[in-house]
Amino acid sequence: MSGPLEGVRVLDLTRLLPGAFATALLGDLGADVIKIETLDGDPFRMTAYGFHGWNRGKRSLVLDLKRPQGLEALLDLVRSADVLVENFRGGVMERLGLGWERLRAANPALVVVSITGAEGALATLPGFDPVFQARSGFMTAQGGADEPVFHMIAYNDYSAGTLGALAAVAALVARERDGCGQRVTTSLMRTALVDQAAHMTMPRPGGRDYQGPSAARRLYACADGWLCVAAQGEDDARGLATIAGGAVPFTAAADGTEATRLAAALAECARADALDRLGSVGVPAAPCLAFADLLEDAHVRANGMFVTLEDPALGPVTLGGPLIDLERTPIRYRRTGPGHGAHSAEVLREVGYDAARIASLVAAGVVRA
Repeated sequence: MSGPLEGVRVLDLTRLLPGAFATALLGDLGADVIKIETLDGDPFRMTAYGFHGWNRGKRSLVLDLKRPQGLEALLDLVRSADVLVENFRGGVMERLGLGWERLRAANPALVVVSITGAEGALATLPGFDPVFQARSGFMTAQGGADEPVFHMIAYNDYSAGTLGALAAVAALVARERDGCGQRVTTSLMRTALVDQAAHMTMPRPGGRDYQGPSAARRLYACADGWLCVAAQGEDDARGLATIAGGAVPFTAAADGTEATRLAAALAECARADALDRLGSVGVPAAPCLAFADLLEDAHVRANGMFVTLEDPALGPVTLGGPLIDLERTPIRYRRTGPGHGAHSAEVLREVGYDAARIASLVAAGVVRA
């Protein structure tokens, strides 16, 4: 059974993580994603395995969009495309000759997804995940009374990419009703605020050594590793008494007497034994695993959260598995990330370019195959 977006053609003009992730999700759902690269290639190619994760299943076409022939080729692709995704700074698409009005004139049914750093006066400034971790208060919130904390996980990039993919699908559904394309936008600044919704409604100080908001919801060190206790109310917290040797109210302070007593008891236990005991009395808890542990975790493996594909250059490559499970149209990974320009000739043939015309573009340095 083909994916739900089978037959949908997506042009990926992105060079950064939010857009790359959005188009990877669309590709997972069956869309034919054509990655439009510069002659220098996507800068994320230097990350090797990361590049393959963000560009799985795509085809690569190398075009010099600063040359008239390259721009003409892209507009030929636009005429038969369904979605175009870009994440340039404000004004760049217009300078390339690919502003919304021109794209709409070429294909009124086209959906254009713009994933920006921010809107308005900030739109023309560099817009990367750390920039909006800082500008949105994210770093300061996690640092609490201490210095701001730089998060190595790109929360805003992945959130914006996910919303971009959702926006594309929503616009395609709307097009089914009226036949019209549209431009949709989201931004890292917006998703940075959404990421912090819980903090904004229930603000608590963070900090470099922050282990949790209460004795019943914090990190504890066992004899052979850390675990997280995550009681959600007094009923959950009541079970902690069997390990702590006394009551641990849900609201007990994270650095109070109850927490100290529970920490001392858990420090004497092997983590697996502690998790068994907590589970037996209904206390939500989980081990704090390292990434290397996840690769071997039985639950992760059994549920297809990693997938291994064969890459022509790298051999077996392990990627994160499908993020959603569709019962009737399951996601099937087709290939790792594409070689630079590996599909240039193939894609151009599909929009009517003959061998001589493709060869002339290659010879002129407009296309790399």
